[in-house]
Amino acid sequence: MKTWTGREAVSVGDREVDVSWEASPAEPRPRCGLCGEIVGVYEPAVLQTQQGARETSLAREPSPLSPDRSAVWYHGGCYRDLPARD
Repeated sequence: MKTWTGREAVSVGDREVDVSWEASPAEPRPRCGLCGEIVGVYEPAVLQTQQGARETSLAREPSPLSPDRSAVWYHGGCYRDLPARD
């Protein structure tokens, strides 16, 4: 099965974040915006969008990579390790 890898810079609030992901047609695998590792399906995660951050997991999301390509995924622990977000 062919795998696509992508990188792009997106604006989240007042900062620009480098987002990367790996995706096959059947199984998208977003990577953490801090550590760059794949976010596991069932592990606690934070999804940062233009509307704000929310705790979730890939298992809860109907389509982890779309329609909002500007969304940034974080492992729950990595998000807590980010510098203060004011």
